[in-house]
Amino acid sequence: MTQDKDAGLALIQQLWGQIPPLAQDPSPLIAETVEHLFGNVWQRHNLTVLDRSFVTVAILIALNREAELRLHLAGARRLGHSDERLEELILHTAYYAGWPCAISALRIIRELQNATGESQ
Repeated sequence: MTQDKDAGLALIQQLWGQIPPLAQDPSPLIAETVEHLFGNVWQRHNLTVLDRSFVTVAILIALNREAELRLHLAGARRLGHSDERLEELILHTAYYAGWPCAISALRIIRELQNATGESQ
């Protein structure tokens, strides 16, 4: 295993508390994503992992990519972003990406809160 792939798997573990089976898939597409995106791009120095998580959530809200947003919102919360901060991001994004995208994101935040027993 390369150093970048090890770093990528470690970051995935940090984000989601586990390494999901998909991240271990032998497909070259997955292996390159783990190695390059999580092992290299997310590890660069000018933005922190926390910054990159926040930016990723904003992009996924704007693109209305609910499945990936669900994963990255859970990861952002795990890294320490508060629900209040994430909801502020959702509100801000609504004015640039549209309210349907924001409502979908808010619904996902509420699902995550309900799953962890946290209040709204």
